[in-house]
Amino acid sequence: MPPHLRQTLAAIDAYEGPGAHDGFLSALGGSLDRLPVLITHAEVALDVSALDADQLRDALRTAVADVGQDVWAAWPAERTAVRAGYRAVLERIDDLWYPSSDDLVIVDGDEQVLVLDHEERLFLTRADARCRGPRHHCCRGHTTPLNPPPPRSIT
Repeated sequence: MPPHLRQTLAAIDAYEGPGAHDGFLSALGGSLDRLPVLITHAEVALDVSALDADQLRDALRTAVADVGQDVWAAWPAERTAVRAGYRAVLERIDDLWYPSSDDLVIVDGDEQVLVLDHEERLFLTRADARCRGPRHHCCRGHTTPLNPPPPRSIT
């Protein structure tokens, strides 16, 4: 968890009340178990390890059409989720995500999912990426880790 996360969340007026984590899970599709499947189906996978905070903000800003909307922001390993303005999340991204230690998942109002993982990769996918039916591998509740697509560098 990023140091001083609670103070940063308070500073950006994030809502972390009862049911916030359940609300995030609902927006994600019901369970954190879906996250590896969603990452596997990512439309974009970028290596962000060489980006500074401003470049990362620019990459995140272009990923979401409406920067004025509220989004879900979550730290899955901590079972912490909040509702916050996307613009505020962008402004404080360097306080909300620490490379090499945190995963940050953002779900916008269009059910687009942005994942900044601890390996300094950005994945863009959709929460409504659905299985193709009960016989499809992602619908069988398999527990082996999935390999996401290899990240591309931003140039």
